Amino acid sequence: MTIRKATLDDMPQLLAIGEQFAQYAPFDVEYSPEGTAAFLAALMESGLVMVAEQDDRITGAIVGALAPMWYSPGNLIASELAWWVDSEHRGSRAAIQLIKAFEAWAKDSGARIITMSDLRIGEDYPAGPLFERLGYRVSERAHTKEI
Repeated sequence: MTIRKATLDDMPQLLAIGEQFAQYAPFDVEYSPEGTAAFLAALMESGLVMVAEQDDRITGAIVGALAPMWYSPGNLIASELAWWVDSEHRGSRAAIQLIKAFEAWAKDSGARIITMSDLRIGEDYPAGPLFERLGYRVSERAHTKEI
């Protein structure tokens, strides 16, 4: 398996991942391939889009951006905006390797803090135990409301 920066040539496979994520996520919103393509293309330029690839097939991706901390603008936060590994590869090292690549990019970019999100599925947070094993701690929860 290879972890590498995504290119525009990866867009069809990334859009398929986006559609899978949209079906998995607990949000009742319509998936937009056009909007997703524009979002990913912009982050390929100004943020980070990395993929896990095996046998010329993308099996996972991580997307992130840098921003100043609002209360300490001299410090940067690297925020994961999307992270997905195909269900058949979730037991592999792809998930951890994507996170490690994101962490390396964040550090090289001058970030002091990294934020990772995990979706609540039913009453469970499936990625939580992995984050804890990698040294993350719960510091904030997001609450969503459809309007």
